[in-house]
Amino acid sequence: MQDSYLSSFTPSLMSPQTLEAIFVQREKLVEDLMAGVRESATTRNKHYRLLVGMRGIGKTHTIALLYHRLNQETDLQDKLLIAWLKEEEWGVSSWLDLQIRIFKALADLYPKEYQDQLAADVEALYELSPEAATARGEIILKEFIGKRTLLILTENLDEIFKGLGDIGQKKFRAYLQNNSLITIVATSQNLSKDLTSKKRAFYGFFNSNNLDKLSLEEAANLLTKIAQLQKDSELNKFIKSPTGQDRIKAIHHLAGGNHRVYIIFSQFLTRNSLDDLVHPVMQTLDELTPYYQARMQWLSPQQRKIIELLCDHRNAVPVKEIAQRCFISHQTASSQLKDLLTKGYVVKETQGRESFYELQEPLMRICLEVKKQRGEPIKLFIDFLRIWYTNEELEDRLKQLPDDCLEKKYIINILKFTPLSIHDNVTSEIDNINRLFSRYIKSFEKKDFNSALLFINEIIKVNSNIYKVWLNKGIVLIQLGQLEDALNSFKIAKDINSKSDIAWLKCGIILRDLERLEEAIQCFEEAIKINSLNLEAWIQHGFLIGKMEKWKEAIQSMDKALSINPEDSSVWYMRGCALGILGKYNEALNSYEKSLNINNSDSLTWTLYSNNLLSLKRYKEAVNASNKAMEINPDYYLTWSIRGHIFYELNKYEDAIISYEKALQLNSNEQRLYFDIAYISFEINHWNEGFNALENGLNSLDDFERFAKVNSVTIISPIFNKKPNKSTWKRYIKKLLKLYHKYEVVSALSKGITENIPHLLSEMVSNKTARTWLEVWQAVAGDKPELEIALRWLKTAVEYKETNGDSKVLLKLPKEERDLFITLLEDTEA
Repeated sequence: MQDSYLSSFTPSLMSPQTLEAIFVQREKLVEDLMAGVRESATTRNKHYRLLVGMRGIGKTHTIALLYHRLNQETDLQDKLLIAWLKEEEWGVSSWLDLQIRIFKALADLYPKEYQDQLAADVEALYELSPEAATARGEIILKEFIGKRTLLILTENLDEIFKGLGDIGQKKFRAYLQNNSLITIVATSQNLSKDLTSKKRAFYGFFNSNNLDKLSLEEAANLLTKIAQLQKDSELNKFIKSPTGQDRIKAIHHLAGGNHRVYIIFSQFLTRNSLDDLVHPVMQTLDELTPYYQARMQWLSPQQRKIIELLCDHRNAVPVKEIAQRCFISHQTASSQLKDLLTKGYVVKETQGRESFYELQEPLMRICLEVKKQRGEPIKLFIDFLRIWYTNEELEDRLKQLPDDCLEKKYIINILKFTPLSIHDNVTSEIDNINRLFSRYIKSFEKKDFNSALLFINEIIKVNSNIYKVWLNKGIVLIQLGQLEDALNSFKIAKDINSKSDIAWLKCGIILRDLERLEEAIQCFEEAIKINSLNLEAWIQHGFLIGKMEKWKEAIQSMDKALSINPEDSSVWYMRGCALGILGKYNEALNSYEKSLNINNSDSLTWTLYSNNLLSLKRYKEAVNASNKAMEINPDYYLTWSIRGHIFYELNKYEDAIISYEKALQLNSNEQRLYFDIAYISFEINHWNEGFNALENGLNSLDDFERFAKVNSVTIISPIFNKKPNKSTWKRYIKKLLKLYHKYEVVSALSKGITENIPHLLSEMVSNKTARTWLEVWQAVAGDKPELEIALRWLKTAVEYKETNGDSKVLLKLPKEERDLFITLLEDTEA
């Protein structure tokens, strides 16, 4: 078994190292349990602890971790025995059965001692009557424990007590009380009547802890630990990105804070293709289905009927309706629901005097739906979450960058590599090898880098301890594209001369190019510590800190660089970019102007300057700045793209469309501009041109990009803003639906429908208009499973509007959808 093996359902199979590596949230609890076991083992004061929580909440993980930590406590080896019972001890139906299970656990954990002292006596029990075997078992267990303490680790204590029955429980408790030999750490899904009823033997016996669900922050911490355990740098990096955080939020709504679900879904976080995501998730849900079906088997027929009803309704249901649809009395329904609440199957919400119930675990409903709906609702749910949480702008910036995107241009402009001056920095240091070095210089100047490397290696053979020779070897290796070898050469140079800020700088640049950004930043910081006037180190540090979106720190680094050289136009430009991202447009404007005062022939700076003026709504000046950029380089797509935005704000819609089309001619990868053209065309009632642009945009994207880049909000909004006309709305929505169906992105309309809801709920829109909008969508798209959730939200929004904000309306939504819908309402009110 590999140390990094992750088990979703049986944490006891994982190594101690893995259990520790992904342990979150409950360190204080385990320390408290350890202290209780230690006191139990060293005194007559015995502790009995019960951990309560739903399936998958991490109970087994906690028990397994406790077991392994106790095994490391060498001073307890002669004081403590551990009987770790199996997670599912199905066959316990008496106190004798429980004794046998304890003996088997001891045989597993202490095989030699068991064979020498217990095996024969335990085997002899099978020759006795049940009553005699029970009495004899108590004696041999006590004798085997001796002066030690036995720790019983057991899960599903509620099921064990159910099997023991009233008589078995009383015998078990009597044994515990009459013999100060045993301490217990157990788990249970709920506090059953065997633990809460004053009539039962174990009432008030255990000190219980309710295990909390993971918070969003703790979930992110767990996923980070999984990535680190599996040495998955891509996942570790992705988790920290805005898109990764959005995906974690999506899983959080699905998981409900359940540890197991995060472990299962950790492998899907970085899936880029929707198709690649859906298949394995469906497979995983299919594997989970038998578990939830088994949970259904544990319920009475009436309770199963109630659970099925809640699955079908997918929302909170009042007790009255549950009773009516299950053909049972209100009293019976209340009693059964109370029991299901105690068992952890349902949750309750109260509105006034009325109680509403729904399933506690969204996954249970979804898994049980798989068999009924053949997976379609599951795919729909995943599609919707994927669309809802996609943050296109941030993802494009932090993930793979095409060569001609703004960030890549920015990198090329700022990080131009300038080889270290060989003549100035090396020649005077190695007089004894001038001949080889002279030949090295000539080869380097001729760009014969293979020969240059040979001469450098010859110098190293003569003397391998010359710092600047290793420095220049790294430079040659960069030219040959051998970055790892170059990094090694710079490290050797740094080891020879640890006070060389140049060596630290070069290491940082290589690490930057290898995308090892945190290490690169550390190198630049070391270079700065050695030489606070190292301009390049400050520039590189500022750039990378900015790339990690620590913009304020980036600006501080740029300010340091400018204090060294205030005439570096590229740093002023970079400072303007950072300030613009922070929304400090006036300060950004000043930085761009400083850059242009030093070098007014850079089209990129003029372009970003015009974009900044656009953000400040200084449109005429923005046009003039874009004109300057075009004079320098009339074929730069970004200038035309920003120019299109400026013209749109000036209400020069035809000019805006011409600019966007020119940008597309220059860069066909800017497919998003097709959607801008479509939006403007719709705004000015050029519907045919708009739909043509929209189709061109959809046709130019691959499958995943269609989901990520189609901004259906801007497409649907102009249709809604048309003068309310049922036939007009129906005509355009039908055309839109046909087009989205053609390119298999119908579910992408979900975001457009739902994000138009705040507009729908405004006081400017009448109830009649809202109802008409809903009816058109229901008529045109009511049979589209991809839009089921969006239309349900739309219906809820209209009813919410018509009832003047009656919160009962929201209970018609499933809980995980309702949480998102309430967030939408809060945004509307804000």
